[in-house]
Amino acid sequence: MNIIQMLPFLAVAVLALFGTLGRHFDDNLLQRVGMSLLGVGGAVSALAIYNAQSICNPATLMAYGVVFYGAGVALKVVKYK
Repeated sequence: MNIIQMLPFLAVAVLALFGTLGRHFDDNLLQRVGMSLLGVGGAVSALAIYNAQSICNPATLMAYGVVFYGAGVALKVVKYK
């Protein structure tokens, strides 16, 4: 069960890292700060799950939502760059 909870948080961290550091995503400073905070939060949450501290199920569902949204934005950026 921990891997199911850990995967979306790791994906959020990776997508936010690429979004924050990517040159093709035209965003402002607040968006970059927000994405970097999402990345740090995703990494910290994945680490907490790895250390056997469970995260509540609504947070996992929200993380999956952010992953799908981030993947859609990434595909849009790649398609229209």
